[in-house]
Amino acid sequence: MADDPSSKNMLPAYLSSSSAGTFVQCPQKWKFRYIDRLPDPPGRAALLGTFAHAVLEHLFQERPESRTKEKAIAIATSLWPQMDNNPDFIALDLSDAEKIEFKHDCKSAFTGVWQIEKYDPQMVEVESTERDVKVQLGDVPFRGIIDLVHRENGELIVSDFKSGKKPRSARDKEEKMKQVLLYAAALLEADKEAVNKVRLVFIGEKTNVDIESDVTELSLEKPIEELNQTWNELQTACNDGSFETRTSALCEWCPYVLECFNGYKQVIGRYIQGKVRADAPALKLMGLNGYTLTGESLEG
Repeated sequence: MADDPSSKNMLPAYLSSSSAGTFVQCPQKWKFRYIDRLPDPPGRAALLGTFAHAVLEHLFQERPESRTKEKAIAIATSLWPQMDNNPDFIALDLSDAEKIEFKHDCKSAFTGVWQIEKYDPQMVEVESTERDVKVQLGDVPFRGIIDLVHRENGELIVSDFKSGKKPRSARDKEEKMKQVLLYAAALLEADKEAVNKVRLVFIGEKTNVDIESDVTELSLEKPIEELNQTWNELQTACNDGSFETRTSALCEWCPYVLECFNGYKQVIGRYIQGKVRADAPALKLMGLNGYTLTGESLEG
């Protein structure tokens, strides 16, 4: 790919876990999102997660005795007009029945904390919610917004609420844990107090679970090292104005597939082989819904 002068000297002021993850997945996608600022409207799942997080943030700011399900529902009711008037939510074009289902799924998500004993809202000793931390981790100016910092029996714990599916493999678990471990490292740098445990709290499934890990100097080394490696690669890409395209099955879920020749080609190839999921957004973006392609018709 030719150098792009518009990307030079466009390093972000801070690198977040999500931004770093996007670059690792595909540098070209990172450029589309963070330099070109191409539209990337959140889908139903993302909006649902955002709403559930907002309800929990407000709930955990209440006095312990006020953190009830009834209070959570009242908070959700007060916040709903903001969601209902959100252009991204309006763009989903949900029917009345689909909107009711969305509200039901939101309620199931934020009330999921009551299914996890250690997250009984009335018992959680809250230190902070939605803590915005900006620190230097090695050579990286890092920023993280932490859902919940709390204590249990004197131990300092970082929790990140997830409305999506829990990890299905050890590798997936390790990848998801990197984010909260970086939050732990950031808090240590900011407050000079070590975090004892980190948790991923999955509240979007019928079986609500949390996944916990102790925090040690050793457990923080790899995430920080990988973050610095990503930062170095990002600096090089921005200085050179050259961003690699890394194609994979994830191209089928990329909002920029129409802007990316290699990604478009990747999706077409997998579609011909029958490997693209029917709900993949790329099908609609590329106008492939309901069509059957063959190698011959593609070449023709």
